[in-house]
Amino acid sequence: MWPVLLAVSLLATGVGFASAPVAVAPSHLPHPSITIVGDAAFDGPFSGVVDGVGTADDPYVIRGWEIVHTAQAGIRLEGTTAHVVIEDVVIRDLTGRVAAAPGCATRPGPECREPIGIHLAQAENVVVRDVRVTDHRFNVFVESSRGIAIEDTDFTPPVPDLLLTYLGVYVLRSEDVRISNVVFAGSESGLAVRASANVLVEGSTFRRTPLDSLFFGEASRAVTLKENRFADATVLVDGDHEAFSLVDNLFVGASSAFRASEEIEFPTRLPSALVCGNTFEGSRHPEAALWLAKSQDVHIVGNLFSNVTRGLRLDLGDRGLVEKNRFEDAGTAASIFNAGGWAFHNNSIVRSATGLVAEAGLPGNATRNWWGDATGPSGVGAGSGAALESTGFVPYDPWLVEEPKLKTKCPKLKPVRH
Repeated sequence: MWPVLLAVSLLATGVGFASAPVAVAPSHLPHPSITIVGDAAFDGPFSGVVDGVGTADDPYVIRGWEIVHTAQAGIRLEGTTAHVVIEDVVIRDLTGRVAAAPGCATRPGPECREPIGIHLAQAENVVVRDVRVTDHRFNVFVESSRGIAIEDTDFTPPVPDLLLTYLGVYVLRSEDVRISNVVFAGSESGLAVRASANVLVEGSTFRRTPLDSLFFGEASRAVTLKENRFADATVLVDGDHEAFSLVDNLFVGASSAFRASEEIEFPTRLPSALVCGNTFEGSRHPEAALWLAKSQDVHIVGNLFSNVTRGLRLDLGDRGLVEKNRFEDAGTAASIFNAGGWAFHNNSIVRSATGLVAEAGLPGNATRNWWGDATGPSGVGAGSGAALESTGFVPYDPWLVEEPKLKTKCPKLKPVRH
Protein backbone atom coordinates (compact mmCIF):
# COMPACT_ATOMS: atom_id res chain seq x y z
CA MET A 1 0.00 0.00 0.00
CA TRP A 2 1.26 3.48 -0.80
CA PRO A 3 0.85 4.85 2.73
CA VAL A 4 3.48 2.43 3.96
CA LEU A 5 5.79 2.84 1.00
CA LEU A 6 5.64 6.63 0.91
CA ALA A 7 5.99 7.18 4.63
CA VAL A 8 9.64 6.16 4.35
CA SER A 9 11.47 9.00 2.66
CA LEU A 10 13.25 7.93 -0.50
CA LEU A 11 14.50 4.53 0.60
CA ALA A 12 16.24 2.15 -1.78
CA THR A 13 14.46 -0.84 -3.20
CA GLY A 14 17.39 -3.22 -3.23
CA VAL A 15 16.58 -4.48 -6.71
CA GLY A 16 19.23 -4.45 -9.43
CA PHE A 17 18.28 -4.34 -13.09
CA ALA A 18 19.75 -2.95 -16.27
CA SER A 19 18.15 0.21 -17.60
CA ALA A 20 15.67 -0.18 -20.43
CA PRO A 21 16.78 1.41 -23.70
CA VAL A 22 15.34 4.84 -24.42
CA ALA A 23 14.83 6.04 -27.96
CA VAL A 24 16.17 9.58 -28.16
CA ALA A 25 15.36 11.89 -31.03
CA PRO A 26 18.42 13.27 -32.83
CA SER A 27 17.42 16.74 -31.71
CA HIS A 28 18.11 15.89 -28.06
CA LEU A 29 21.63 16.94 -27.09
CA PRO A 30 23.48 15.33 -24.18
CA HIS A 31 23.60 17.31 -20.94
CA PRO A 32 24.78 16.52 -17.41
CA SER A 33 22.33 16.54 -14.54
CA ILE A 34 20.93 19.99 -13.74
CA THR A 35 20.82 21.40 -10.22
CA ILE A 36 19.53 24.92 -9.70
CA VAL A 37 19.43 26.34 -6.16
CA GLY A 38 17.98 29.85 -6.07
CA ASP A 39 17.02 32.03 -9.04
CA ALA A 40 20.55 33.29 -9.66
CA ALA A 41 21.62 29.81 -10.72
CA PHE A 42 19.46 30.00 -13.85
CA ASP A 43 22.22 32.16 -15.33
CA GLY A 44 24.85 29.48 -14.67
CA PRO A 45 26.67 27.68 -17.51
CA PHE A 46 25.07 24.29 -16.78
CA SER A 47 21.50 25.41 -16.02
CA GLY A 48 20.17 23.99 -19.28
CA VAL A 49 18.27 27.22 -19.99
CA VAL A 50 17.92 27.85 -23.74
CA ASP A 51 15.46 30.74 -23.71
CA GLY A 52 13.58 33.26 -21.56
CA VAL A 53 14.26 35.66 -18.71
CA GLY A 54 12.22 34.05 -15.92
CA THR A 55 9.09 36.21 -15.99
CA ALA A 56 5.50 35.02 -16.37
CA ASP A 57 5.42 36.36 -19.95
CA ASP A 58 8.90 35.10 -20.87
CA PRO A 59 9.79 32.15 -18.63
CA TYR A 60 13.12 30.38 -18.54
CA VAL A 61 12.94 27.36 -20.86
CA ILE A 62 14.88 24.13 -20.29
CA ARG A 63 14.38 22.17 -23.48
CA GLY A 64 15.81 19.62 -25.87
CA TRP A 65 18.25 17.79 -23.58
CA GLU A 66 19.05 14.13 -23.05
CA ILE A 67 20.16 13.76 -19.44
CA VAL A 68 21.75 10.43 -18.50
CA HIS A 69 22.83 10.84 -14.92
CA THR A 70 24.18 9.26 -11.76
CA ALA A 71 23.04 12.09 -9.45
CA GLN A 72 19.95 11.63 -7.31
CA ALA A 73 17.91 13.77 -9.71
CA GLY A 74 18.20 14.44 -13.40
CA ILE A 75 16.82 17.96 -12.92
CA ARG A 76 16.50 19.55 -9.47
CA LEU A 77 15.10 23.02 -8.74
CA GLU A 78 15.32 24.18 -5.13
CA GLY A 79 14.23 27.47 -3.62
CA THR A 80 13.34 29.09 -6.94
CA THR A 81 10.54 31.57 -7.68
CA ALA A 82 11.29 32.47 -11.30
CA HIS A 83 8.88 31.19 -13.95
CA VAL A 84 10.27 28.08 -15.64
CA VAL A 85 9.16 25.66 -18.35
CA ILE A 86 10.82 22.23 -18.53
CA GLU A 87 9.81 20.58 -21.79
CA ASP A 88 10.88 18.05 -24.38
CA VAL A 89 13.66 16.49 -22.32
CA VAL A 90 14.68 12.85 -21.91
CA ILE A 91 15.99 11.81 -18.49
CA ARG A 92 17.45 8.40 -17.73
CA ASP A 93 19.25 7.16 -14.64
CA LEU A 94 22.58 5.67 -15.68
CA THR A 95 22.92 3.34 -12.70
CA GLY A 96 19.42 1.92 -12.78
CA ARG A 97 18.45 0.66 -9.36
CA VAL A 98 20.97 0.90 -6.54
CA ALA A 99 21.13 -1.99 -4.10
CA ALA A 100 20.33 -0.99 -0.54
CA ALA A 101 23.13 -1.06 2.00
CA PRO A 102 22.48 -2.49 5.48
CA GLY A 103 20.52 -0.09 7.63
CA CYS A 104 19.02 1.89 4.74
CA ALA A 105 15.50 1.57 6.08
CA THR A 106 16.42 3.29 9.35
CA ARG A 107 19.37 5.48 8.34
CA PRO A 108 18.88 6.66 4.76
CA GLY A 109 21.99 8.15 3.22
CA PRO A 110 23.86 8.43 -0.09
CA GLU A 111 24.12 4.65 -0.35
CA CYS A 112 20.33 4.52 -0.22
CA ARG A 113 19.89 6.89 -3.15
CA GLU A 114 16.75 6.38 -5.15
CA PRO A 115 16.72 8.15 -8.51
CA ILE A 116 14.30 10.99 -9.22
CA GLY A 117 13.73 12.29 -12.71
CA ILE A 118 12.65 15.86 -11.87
CA HIS A 119 12.73 17.09 -8.27
CA LEU A 120 11.00 20.37 -7.43
CA ALA A 121 11.85 21.30 -3.82
CA GLN A 122 10.47 24.57 -2.45
CA ALA A 123 10.08 25.73 -6.02
CA GLU A 124 7.39 27.96 -7.51
CA ASN A 125 5.98 28.73 -10.95
CA VAL A 126 7.20 25.65 -12.81
CA VAL A 127 5.60 23.94 -15.82
CA VAL A 128 6.74 20.40 -16.70
CA ARG A 129 5.59 19.43 -20.17
CA ASP A 130 6.23 16.62 -22.65
CA VAL A 131 9.08 14.92 -20.77
CA ARG A 132 10.32 11.34 -21.02
CA VAL A 133 11.60 9.96 -17.73
CA THR A 134 12.61 6.32 -17.26
CA ASP A 135 14.39 4.13 -14.69
CA HIS A 136 13.49 6.31 -11.71
CA ARG A 137 11.72 5.64 -8.44
CA PHE A 138 9.83 8.92 -8.94
CA ASN A 139 9.47 10.42 -12.38
CA VAL A 140 8.50 13.80 -10.91
CA PHE A 141 8.70 14.63 -7.19
CA VAL A 142 6.96 17.88 -6.16
CA GLU A 143 7.97 18.68 -2.59
CA SER A 144 6.95 21.76 -0.56
CA SER A 145 6.32 23.68 -3.77
CA ARG A 146 3.53 25.82 -5.22
CA GLY A 147 2.27 26.98 -8.59
CA ILE A 148 3.28 23.76 -10.38
CA ALA A 149 1.81 22.37 -13.63
CA ILE A 150 2.57 18.92 -15.07
CA GLU A 151 0.98 18.44 -18.46
CA ASP A 152 0.99 16.68 -21.84
CA THR A 153 3.22 13.80 -20.72
CA ASP A 154 3.05 10.01 -20.98
CA PHE A 155 4.68 8.35 -17.98
CA THR A 156 4.35 4.84 -19.41
CA PRO A 157 7.83 3.23 -19.29
CA PRO A 158 9.17 1.82 -22.57
CA VAL A 159 9.16 -1.61 -20.93
CA PRO A 160 6.51 -2.19 -18.22
CA ASP A 161 8.40 -2.50 -14.95
CA LEU A 162 6.44 -3.89 -12.04
CA LEU A 163 9.32 -4.99 -9.81
CA LEU A 164 10.45 -1.51 -8.85
CA THR A 165 8.31 0.61 -6.56
CA TYR A 166 7.80 3.05 -9.36
CA LEU A 167 5.66 6.21 -9.17
CA GLY A 168 4.81 8.60 -11.96
CA VAL A 169 4.26 11.74 -9.89
CA TYR A 170 4.51 12.32 -6.13
CA VAL A 171 3.09 15.57 -4.69
CA LEU A 172 4.02 16.20 -1.05
CA ARG A 173 3.19 19.25 1.10
CA SER A 174 2.56 21.43 -1.95
CA GLU A 175 -0.08 23.94 -3.08
CA ASP A 176 -1.64 25.02 -6.36
CA VAL A 177 -0.69 21.99 -8.42
CA ARG A 178 -2.33 21.13 -11.74
CA ILE A 179 -1.82 17.80 -13.51
CA SER A 180 -3.47 17.66 -16.94
CA ASN A 181 -3.41 15.41 -19.99
CA VAL A 182 -1.00 12.93 -18.41
CA VAL A 183 -0.93 9.14 -18.91
CA PHE A 184 -0.07 6.91 -15.96
CA ALA A 185 0.48 3.23 -16.82
CA GLY A 186 2.94 0.35 -16.78
CA SER A 187 4.25 0.87 -13.24
CA GLU A 188 3.30 -0.13 -9.72
CA SER A 189 1.38 3.08 -9.05
CA GLY A 190 0.66 6.26 -10.96
CA LEU A 191 0.15 9.36 -8.81
CA ALA A 192 0.32 10.01 -5.07
CA VAL A 193 -0.74 13.22 -3.28
CA ARG A 194 -0.10 13.81 0.41
CA ALA A 195 -0.68 16.78 2.72
CA SER A 196 -1.29 19.21 -0.15
CA ALA A 197 -3.86 21.87 -1.09
CA ASN A 198 -5.55 23.10 -4.26
CA VAL A 199 -4.61 20.14 -6.43
CA LEU A 200 -6.37 19.62 -9.77
CA VAL A 201 -6.01 16.41 -11.79
CA GLU A 202 -7.83 16.72 -15.10
CA GLY A 203 -8.05 15.12 -18.52
CA SER A 204 -5.61 12.36 -17.58
CA THR A 205 -5.63 8.60 -18.08
CA PHE A 206 -4.91 6.01 -15.40
CA ARG A 207 -4.50 2.40 -16.47
CA ARG A 208 -4.43 -0.62 -14.22
CA THR A 209 -1.47 -0.93 -11.86
CA PRO A 210 -0.65 -3.57 -9.21
CA LEU A 211 -1.10 -0.96 -6.48
CA ASP A 212 -3.57 1.90 -6.44
CA SER A 213 -3.32 4.00 -9.58
CA LEU A 214 -4.05 7.19 -7.67
CA PHE A 215 -3.47 7.60 -3.93
CA PHE A 216 -4.35 10.46 -1.59
CA GLY A 217 -2.81 10.26 1.87
CA GLU A 218 -2.66 12.27 5.05
CA ALA A 219 -4.66 15.54 5.17
CA SER A 220 -5.26 17.52 1.99
CA ARG A 221 -7.67 20.31 1.07
CA ALA A 222 -9.51 21.27 -2.11
CA VAL A 223 -8.49 18.35 -4.31
CA THR A 224 -10.36 17.94 -7.60
CA LEU A 225 -10.43 15.04 -10.04
CA LYS A 226 -12.12 16.18 -13.25
CA GLU A 227 -12.67 14.51 -16.63
CA ASN A 228 -10.15 11.71 -16.09
CA ARG A 229 -10.36 8.15 -17.36
CA PHE A 230 -9.67 5.24 -14.99
CA ALA A 231 -9.34 1.96 -16.93
CA ASP A 232 -9.33 -0.94 -14.46
CA ALA A 233 -7.74 1.55 -12.08
CA THR A 234 -8.39 2.21 -8.41
CA VAL A 235 -8.35 5.48 -6.48
CA LEU A 236 -7.59 5.10 -2.77
CA VAL A 237 -8.10 7.90 -0.24
CA ASP A 238 -6.58 7.71 3.24
CA GLY A 239 -6.84 10.59 5.69
CA ASP A 240 -8.95 13.72 6.13
CA HIS A 241 -9.54 15.51 2.83
CA GLU A 242 -11.79 18.56 3.03
CA ALA A 243 -13.70 19.83 -0.03
CA PHE A 244 -12.80 16.89 -2.26
CA SER A 245 -14.45 16.99 -5.72
CA LEU A 246 -14.90 14.05 -8.09
CA VAL A 247 -16.48 15.47 -11.25
CA ASP A 248 -17.16 14.08 -14.75
CA ASN A 249 -14.72 11.15 -14.55
CA LEU A 250 -15.03 7.77 -16.24
CA PHE A 251 -14.32 4.59 -14.27
CA VAL A 252 -14.45 1.58 -16.57
CA GLY A 253 -13.49 -2.06 -16.06
CA ALA A 254 -13.90 -4.77 -13.46
CA SER A 255 -11.17 -3.42 -11.16
CA SER A 256 -12.13 0.25 -11.33
CA ALA A 257 -13.28 1.84 -8.09
CA PHE A 258 -13.06 4.93 -5.89
CA ARG A 259 -12.45 4.04 -2.24
CA ALA A 260 -12.37 6.44 0.68
CA SER A 261 -12.94 3.67 3.14
CA GLU A 262 -10.11 1.86 4.87
CA GLU A 263 -8.20 3.59 7.65
CA ILE A 264 -4.57 2.80 6.80
CA GLU A 265 -2.37 5.49 8.35
CA PHE A 266 -4.95 8.15 9.22
CA PRO A 267 -8.70 8.34 9.95
CA THR A 268 -10.42 8.64 6.58
CA ARG A 269 -13.04 11.34 6.07
CA LEU A 270 -14.25 13.41 3.12
CA PRO A 271 -16.18 16.31 4.68
CA SER A 272 -18.11 18.46 2.17
CA ALA A 273 -17.24 16.19 -0.75
CA LEU A 274 -18.89 16.57 -4.15
CA VAL A 275 -19.33 13.55 -6.45
CA CYS A 276 -21.02 14.71 -9.64
CA GLY A 277 -21.41 13.61 -13.24
CA ASN A 278 -19.19 10.52 -13.08
CA THR A 279 -19.70 7.20 -14.87
CA PHE A 280 -18.89 3.90 -13.15
CA GLU A 281 -19.14 1.08 -15.68
CA GLY A 282 -18.45 -2.63 -15.29
CA SER A 283 -16.95 -2.52 -11.78
CA ARG A 284 -16.81 -5.83 -9.95
CA HIS A 285 -15.32 -4.44 -6.76
CA PRO A 286 -16.76 -6.57 -3.93
CA GLU A 287 -17.69 -3.56 -1.78
CA ALA A 288 -18.72 -0.88 -4.27
CA ALA A 289 -17.63 1.10 -7.31
CA LEU A 290 -17.90 4.23 -5.14
CA TRP A 291 -17.25 3.70 -1.42
CA LEU A 292 -17.21 6.61 1.02
CA ALA A 293 -16.82 6.26 4.78
CA LYS A 294 -17.12 8.77 7.64
CA SER A 295 -18.03 11.59 5.29
CA GLN A 296 -20.18 14.50 6.39
CA ASP A 297 -22.27 16.70 4.09
CA VAL A 298 -21.34 14.70 1.01
CA HIS A 299 -23.33 15.40 -2.16
CA ILE A 300 -23.59 12.57 -4.70
CA VAL A 301 -25.51 13.79 -7.73
CA GLY A 302 -25.95 13.03 -11.41
CA ASN A 303 -23.74 9.93 -11.63
CA LEU A 304 -24.25 6.82 -13.74
CA PHE A 305 -23.63 3.35 -12.28
CA SER A 306 -23.90 0.78 -15.06
CA ASN A 307 -23.38 -3.00 -14.99
CA VAL A 308 -21.79 -2.97 -11.54
CA THR A 309 -21.86 -5.55 -8.78
CA ARG A 310 -22.40 -2.81 -6.19
CA GLY A 311 -22.81 0.83 -7.13
CA LEU A 312 -22.57 3.09 -4.09
CA ARG A 313 -21.71 2.47 -0.46
CA LEU A 314 -21.86 5.04 2.36
CA ASP A 315 -20.63 4.15 5.86
CA LEU A 316 -20.64 6.02 9.16
CA GLY A 317 -21.41 9.41 7.66
CA ASP A 318 -23.83 12.23 8.41
CA ARG A 319 -26.07 14.37 6.23
CA GLY A 320 -25.36 12.68 2.92
CA LEU A 321 -27.51 13.62 -0.07
CA VAL A 322 -27.77 11.10 -2.92
CA GLU A 323 -29.91 12.44 -5.76
CA LYS A 324 -30.52 12.29 -9.51
CA ASN A 325 -28.25 9.29 -10.06
CA ARG A 326 -28.99 6.44 -12.46
CA PHE A 327 -28.31 2.85 -11.43
CA GLU A 328 -28.74 0.30 -14.22
CA ASP A 329 -28.04 -3.43 -14.42
CA ALA A 330 -26.65 -3.45 -10.87
CA GLY A 331 -26.61 -6.29 -8.40
CA THR A 332 -27.11 -3.76 -5.59
CA ALA A 333 -27.54 -0.12 -6.54
CA ALA A 334 -26.71 1.52 -3.20
CA SER A 335 -25.94 0.60 0.40
CA ILE A 336 -26.01 2.95 3.40
CA PHE A 337 -24.68 1.61 6.70
CA ASN A 338 -24.57 3.27 10.13
CA ALA A 339 -25.20 6.71 8.66
CA GLY A 340 -27.36 9.50 9.96
CA GLY A 341 -29.51 12.17 8.39
CA TRP A 342 -29.10 10.83 4.85
CA ALA A 343 -31.44 11.39 1.93
CA PHE A 344 -31.87 9.27 -1.22
CA HIS A 345 -34.10 11.15 -3.66
CA ASN A 346 -34.97 11.36 -7.37
CA ASN A 347 -32.74 8.47 -8.33
CA SER A 348 -33.50 6.07 -11.18
CA ILE A 349 -32.99 2.34 -10.51
CA VAL A 350 -33.33 0.22 -13.64
CA ARG A 351 -32.95 -3.54 -14.18
CA SER A 352 -31.36 -3.96 -10.75
CA ALA A 353 -32.16 -6.66 -8.20
CA THR A 354 -31.69 -4.52 -5.09
CA GLY A 355 -32.19 -0.77 -5.16
CA LEU A 356 -31.15 0.23 -1.66
CA VAL A 357 -29.85 -1.50 1.45
CA ALA A 358 -30.13 0.66 4.58
CA GLU A 359 -28.89 -0.77 7.87
CA ALA A 360 -28.63 0.67 11.39
CA GLY A 361 -27.76 4.32 11.93
CA LEU A 362 -30.23 7.18 12.27
CA PRO A 363 -33.33 7.26 10.08
CA GLY A 364 -32.94 8.34 6.50
CA ASN A 365 -35.32 9.16 3.71
CA ALA A 366 -35.77 7.27 0.42
CA THR A 367 -38.82 8.95 -1.07
CA ARG A 368 -39.32 10.14 -4.67
CA ASN A 369 -37.25 7.46 -6.42
CA TRP A 370 -37.95 5.37 -9.52
CA TRP A 371 -37.56 1.73 -8.52
CA GLY A 372 -37.94 0.31 -12.02
CA ASP A 373 -41.69 -0.23 -11.76
CA ALA A 374 -44.67 2.04 -11.23
CA THR A 375 -45.78 -0.09 -8.26
CA GLY A 376 -42.75 0.95 -6.22
CA PRO A 377 -40.05 -1.09 -4.47
CA SER A 378 -40.18 -4.72 -3.46
CA GLY A 379 -38.50 -5.96 -0.29
CA VAL A 380 -40.01 -3.98 2.57
CA GLY A 381 -42.32 -2.48 -0.04
CA ALA A 382 -45.20 -4.25 -1.74
CA GLY A 383 -44.26 -3.30 -5.29
CA SER A 384 -42.54 -5.15 -8.11
CA GLY A 385 -39.55 -2.85 -8.54
CA ALA A 386 -36.01 -3.17 -7.20
CA ALA A 387 -35.87 -4.21 -3.57
CA LEU A 388 -35.57 -1.86 -0.60
CA GLU A 389 -33.94 -3.69 2.30
CA SER A 390 -33.83 -2.03 5.71
CA THR A 391 -33.30 -3.00 9.33
CA GLY A 392 -35.41 -0.06 10.47
CA PHE A 393 -38.12 2.21 9.17
CA VAL A 394 -37.12 4.07 6.01
CA PRO A 395 -39.83 6.13 4.31
CA TYR A 396 -40.09 5.43 0.60
CA ASP A 397 -43.63 6.62 -0.18
CA PRO A 398 -44.29 8.59 -2.34
CA TRP A 399 -42.19 7.02 -5.09
CA LEU A 400 -41.93 8.03 -8.73
CA VAL A 401 -44.38 6.24 -11.03
CA GLU A 402 -42.36 6.83 -14.17
CA GLU A 403 -38.69 7.01 -14.96
CA PRO A 404 -37.39 10.56 -14.55
CA LYS A 405 -35.35 12.45 -17.11
CA LEU A 406 -32.16 13.10 -15.22
CA LYS A 407 -30.27 16.24 -16.13
CA THR A 408 -27.55 17.53 -13.87
CA LYS A 409 -25.15 20.39 -14.32
CA CYS A 410 -22.19 20.08 -12.01
CA PRO A 411 -21.14 23.31 -10.31
CA LYS A 412 -18.19 25.21 -11.70
CA LEU A 413 -14.98 24.63 -9.82
CA LYS A 414 -12.47 27.26 -8.82
CA PRO A 415 -9.43 27.06 -11.14
CA VAL A 416 -6.05 26.10 -9.69
CA ARG A 417 -3.34 28.74 -10.00
CA HIS A 418 -0.17 27.63 -11.78
